[in-house]
Amino acid sequence: MQGYKPIAMEAIVAMAPQVILISRRHLTDSDQLNELFEQFPLLRHTPAAKDQALVAINGKALIGGFGLSTLDEAERLYQTWLSQP
Repeated sequence: MQGYKPIAMEAIVAMAPQVILISRRHLTDSDQLNELFEQFPLLRHTPAAKDQALVAINGKALIGGFGLSTLDEAERLYQTWLSQP
């Protein structure tokens, strides 16, 4: 089995992620974040949601293998987290 695999919301909560990466096409503003929590209410119970650490990423950078856009996105995320205390 290759590619992305589905995961149950309960499993995500059990992993207790400190950060959750979400495609920009699904998360462009706070209204969409509220819609996401309405659709997946268990996400509210993760440390990432409690700390508002849901990060919108360029999902296309991860589709179809790694390329220059993947590196650009990785650098952007690194700079974002590097600036965190």
